[in-house]
Amino acid sequence: MRRLRPFTSLIVIVAVAVCALVYTSVSGNKPLLGLDLQGGVSVVLKPKGTPDSNAIDEAISIIRQRVDALGVAEPEITRQGDNILIQIPGVKDKDRAIDLVGQTAELQFRPVLASLPAGAVPTPANDSTSSSVPVDSSSTTAAPGDTSSTVSGGGEV
Repeated sequence: MRRLRPFTSLIVIVAVAVCALVYTSVSGNKPLLGLDLQGGVSVVLKPKGTPDSNAIDEAISIIRQRVDALGVAEPEITRQGDNILIQIPGVKDKDRAIDLVGQTAELQFRPVLASLPAGAVPTPANDSTSSSVPVDSSSTTAAPGDTSSTVSGGGEV
Protein backbone atom coordinates (compact mmCIF):
# COMPACT_ATOMS: atom_id res chain seq x y z
CA MET A 1 0.00 0.00 0.00
CA ARG A 2 2.83 2.39 0.81
CA ARG A 3 4.38 1.67 -2.57
CA LEU A 4 1.28 2.86 -4.45
CA ARG A 5 0.95 6.15 -2.57
CA PRO A 6 3.67 8.12 -4.50
CA PHE A 7 2.44 6.66 -7.77
CA THR A 8 -1.15 7.71 -6.99
CA SER A 9 -0.03 11.22 -6.10
CA LEU A 10 1.83 11.50 -9.41
CA ILE A 11 -1.25 10.39 -11.35
CA VAL A 12 -3.42 12.97 -9.55
CA ILE A 13 -0.94 15.77 -10.29
CA VAL A 14 -0.71 14.82 -13.97
CA ALA A 15 -4.52 14.60 -14.22
CA VAL A 16 -4.94 18.07 -12.70
CA ALA A 17 -2.33 19.51 -15.09
CA VAL A 18 -4.03 17.93 -18.11
CA CYS A 19 -7.43 19.25 -16.98
CA ALA A 20 -5.97 22.75 -16.57
CA LEU A 21 -4.44 22.65 -20.07
CA VAL A 22 -7.68 21.41 -21.62
CA TYR A 23 -9.70 24.10 -19.82
CA THR A 24 -7.29 26.82 -20.93
CA SER A 25 -7.36 25.75 -24.57
CA VAL A 26 -11.15 25.27 -24.67
CA SER A 27 -11.94 28.60 -22.99
CA GLY A 28 -9.79 30.51 -25.50
CA ASN A 29 -7.50 32.09 -22.93
CA LYS A 30 -4.19 32.97 -24.49
CA PRO A 31 -1.15 34.38 -22.74
CA LEU A 32 -0.45 38.07 -23.30
CA LEU A 33 2.73 38.38 -25.30
CA GLY A 34 5.17 41.14 -24.49
CA LEU A 35 6.95 43.57 -26.78
CA ASP A 36 9.74 41.10 -27.56
CA LEU A 37 7.38 38.34 -28.79
CA GLN A 38 4.39 40.23 -30.11
CA GLY A 39 6.11 43.21 -31.67
CA GLY A 40 5.21 46.82 -31.11
CA VAL A 41 6.82 50.20 -30.59
CA SER A 42 9.70 51.20 -28.35
CA VAL A 43 10.46 54.93 -28.16
CA VAL A 44 12.96 56.91 -26.10
CA LEU A 45 12.08 60.58 -25.67
CA LYS A 46 14.92 62.93 -24.79
CA PRO A 47 14.09 66.36 -23.36
CA LYS A 48 15.41 69.59 -24.80
CA GLY A 49 17.67 71.37 -22.34
CA THR A 50 17.83 70.31 -18.71
CA PRO A 51 14.32 69.78 -17.32
CA ASP A 52 13.56 69.43 -13.64
CA SER A 53 12.18 66.25 -12.09
CA ASN A 54 8.62 67.60 -11.89
CA ALA A 55 8.53 68.36 -15.63
CA ILE A 56 9.55 64.82 -16.51
CA ASP A 57 7.02 63.33 -14.08
CA GLU A 58 4.29 65.50 -15.60
CA ALA A 59 5.33 64.46 -19.11
CA ILE A 60 5.17 60.79 -18.09
CA SER A 61 1.65 61.33 -16.75
CA ILE A 62 0.51 63.01 -19.98
CA ILE A 63 2.12 60.32 -22.14
CA ARG A 64 0.48 57.60 -20.03
CA GLN A 65 -2.94 59.18 -20.68
CA ARG A 66 -2.23 59.31 -24.42
CA VAL A 67 -1.06 55.70 -24.55
CA ASP A 68 -4.06 54.55 -22.52
CA ALA A 69 -6.26 56.23 -25.14
CA LEU A 70 -4.81 53.81 -27.71
CA GLY A 71 -6.39 50.93 -25.78
CA VAL A 72 -3.17 48.94 -25.56
CA ALA A 73 -2.74 46.23 -22.94
CA GLU A 74 0.20 46.63 -20.57
CA PRO A 75 2.15 49.59 -21.96
CA GLU A 76 5.38 50.40 -20.12
CA ILE A 77 6.28 54.04 -19.58
CA THR A 78 9.37 54.43 -17.44
CA ARG A 79 11.92 57.06 -16.60
CA GLN A 80 15.58 56.43 -17.36
CA GLY A 81 17.53 59.36 -15.98
CA ASP A 82 16.26 62.39 -17.90
CA ASN A 83 14.85 60.22 -20.71
CA ILE A 84 11.40 58.63 -20.98
CA LEU A 85 11.20 55.06 -22.31
CA ILE A 86 7.87 54.07 -23.85
CA GLN A 87 7.16 50.47 -24.85
CA ILE A 88 3.81 49.73 -26.47
CA PRO A 89 3.25 46.06 -27.39
CA GLY A 90 0.88 44.99 -30.16
CA VAL A 91 0.41 48.33 -31.90
CA LYS A 92 -0.74 47.92 -35.50
CA ASP A 93 -0.17 51.50 -36.70
CA LYS A 94 3.31 52.34 -35.42
CA ASP A 95 3.50 55.78 -37.06
CA ARG A 96 0.24 56.90 -35.44
CA ALA A 97 1.41 55.70 -32.02
CA ILE A 98 4.73 57.54 -32.32
CA ASP A 99 2.99 60.72 -33.50
CA LEU A 100 0.47 60.54 -30.66
CA VAL A 101 3.12 60.03 -28.01
CA GLY A 102 5.59 62.61 -29.31
CA GLN A 103 3.27 65.43 -30.33
CA THR A 104 3.34 68.76 -28.58
CA ALA A 105 0.12 69.92 -26.97
CA GLU A 106 -1.73 72.66 -28.82
CA LEU A 107 -3.69 75.49 -27.26
CA GLN A 108 -6.30 77.21 -29.41
CA PHE A 109 -8.10 80.46 -28.63
CA ARG A 110 -11.53 80.90 -30.15
CA PRO A 111 -13.65 84.05 -30.15
CA VAL A 112 -16.94 84.14 -28.26
CA LEU A 113 -19.69 84.96 -30.75
CA ALA A 114 -22.38 85.78 -28.21
CA SER A 115 -22.55 86.40 -24.52
CA LEU A 116 -25.31 86.72 -21.98
CA PRO A 117 -25.63 89.55 -19.48
CA ALA A 118 -24.31 88.85 -16.00
CA GLY A 119 -26.70 86.72 -13.97
CA ALA A 120 -28.74 85.59 -16.99
CA VAL A 121 -29.53 81.91 -17.34
CA PRO A 122 -29.39 80.43 -20.85
CA THR A 123 -32.66 78.97 -22.10
CA PRO A 124 -32.56 75.51 -23.61
CA ALA A 125 -32.89 75.33 -27.37
CA ASN A 126 -35.51 73.21 -29.13
CA ASP A 127 -32.90 70.59 -29.97
CA SER A 128 -31.45 69.10 -26.78
CA THR A 129 -28.08 68.47 -28.44
CA SER A 130 -27.48 72.04 -29.57
CA SER A 131 -26.04 74.77 -27.38
CA SER A 132 -27.91 77.99 -26.68
CA VAL A 133 -24.77 80.01 -27.37
CA PRO A 134 -23.55 79.81 -30.98
CA VAL A 135 -19.94 78.79 -31.46
CA ASP A 136 -17.99 79.22 -34.68
CA SER A 137 -15.70 76.19 -34.84
CA SER A 138 -14.06 77.19 -38.12
CA SER A 139 -12.19 80.17 -36.66
CA THR A 140 -9.06 79.59 -34.59
CA THR A 141 -7.61 83.03 -34.01
CA ALA A 142 -5.12 83.32 -31.19
CA ALA A 143 -5.83 86.79 -29.83
CA PRO A 144 -6.75 90.26 -31.12
CA GLY A 145 -3.81 91.67 -33.04
CA ASP A 146 -2.02 88.33 -33.17
CA THR A 147 -1.68 86.77 -36.62
CA SER A 148 -0.90 83.22 -35.51
CA SER A 149 -3.80 80.79 -35.57
CA THR A 150 -2.60 78.42 -32.87
CA VAL A 151 -0.23 78.51 -29.96
CA SER A 152 1.93 75.44 -29.38
CA GLY A 153 3.65 74.40 -26.18
CA GLY A 154 7.34 74.99 -25.68
CA GLY A 155 8.12 71.28 -25.91
CA GLU A 156 10.37 70.85 -22.88
CA VAL A 157 9.85 67.10 -23.01
